[in-house]
Amino acid sequence: TCMEELKLPMLLYAYTGKRYYLDLALNAERKLTRDHMLPDGVPASAEALVGNGNVINSHETCDISDYTWTLEQFLLTTGEVRWADKIEKAVFNAGLGAVTKDFRSLQYFSSVNQVIATGRSNHNEFFHGSTWMAFRPTHETECCAGNVHRFMPNYVAHMWLRGKDGSIAAALYGPSAATFHIAQRTSYPFDGEIEFSFGLKERTDIPFLLRIPAWCRDAKIYVNGKLWRDACPAGTFVTLRRKFRNSDRIRLCLSMQPVMNTVPGQGIYVQRGPLLFSYPVPQRKTADRTVYANMNGKVPGNPEFECWSIEPAGPWNYALCSDPVIPLKVIRTKPAAAGSYPFDPEHTPVKISVPVKPINWELEKGRYTPRLPAEGIARAVSDRIEYLELIPYGCTELRLTVFPQCN
Repeated sequence: TCMEELKLPMLLYAYTGKRYYLDLALNAERKLTRDHMLPDGVPASAEALVGNGNVINSHETCDISDYTWTLEQFLLTTGEVRWADKIEKAVFNAGLGAVTKDFRSLQYFSSVNQVIATGRSNHNEFFHGSTWMAFRPTHETECCAGNVHRFMPNYVAHMWLRGKDGSIAAALYGPSAATFHIAQRTSYPFDGEIEFSFGLKERTDIPFLLRIPAWCRDAKIYVNGKLWRDACPAGTFVTLRRKFRNSDRIRLCLSMQPVMNTVPGQGIYVQRGPLLFSYPVPQRKTADRTVYANMNGKVPGNPEFECWSIEPAGPWNYALCSDPVIPLKVIRTKPAAAGSYPFDPEHTPVKISVPVKPINWELEKGRYTPRLPAEGIARAVSDRIEYLELIPYGCTELRLTVFPQCN
């Protein structure tokens, strides 16, 4: 209910103009982010707000849709870039990481680190040891199966915004076309190159706004091939004021460099642009026909929608070497083929190679994703450096996202 009710004071501010409601909404979201936000962009919310003191705390799939829907109201009302940044991070990471890539099974709870997902692997306190972290089309409660279909349409519905002054804002990026005759071509979020083309019957004076995400410190804009000389500050909407004509081209270049981010006292993770990158744990995926007690006899009604038991089928117990002398390496793979799904691990357009060392780290009680080592520091079992290829978080089912650090 927190993710749903958070939008109410912002809606009241939009309708009344009373500053009290705006302050209430902003302060509530500030505390939610401070105390509960997980690296994939959604607060830790396994039925209750459970805090971010342990990164394997989960979020409910309902909350991914509800939180991003609330953020869209914050964006519409305030016009601030930070809300759009939060929306894309939650959708491209938490949202897509909670479903199988054919969108036929989903988790009720999902985590940034989940190295096992079976009918007995729920590591959260709520219904501990049950089916709630398994990928299934049916769950004990069906709210998530209905909500999982909302976050992406909501994202698409808010990609283009119109201002009261007639301005047009490209607020959320992705391949699209707007009814006011602007087409957007891009491989975003895998690539920061975005081209806008105008199809106008006559020259039109349009204030055109482009979002410069807070994570981009080096953005450039080209107008019909010529560099636009004004500043492009991170975390702002940049306005191009000109008379646009048919066939005009605007190219936005958002520099995407991989960076290591720290979860204080717990571990480190890799981000590039809006995407987190995870190690796709080798997995053994089998259909699970068990009728669990907590499901009260409920089974999928369509045999094409399977329940899955996914267990690790290879090593996942690694610590990241954060030595700045050893750089992270971006690997460009082939662009996703036409008609393919770029968040399928077989078709991802980009990977990041990272240096790691194996550590002693095991499943808890043989069935649960373990906590990170104390203080996020681990002793390597060997001095030999290995390299893992990380893929976008949304491409994974089993994953290691927040790594301990080698001592």
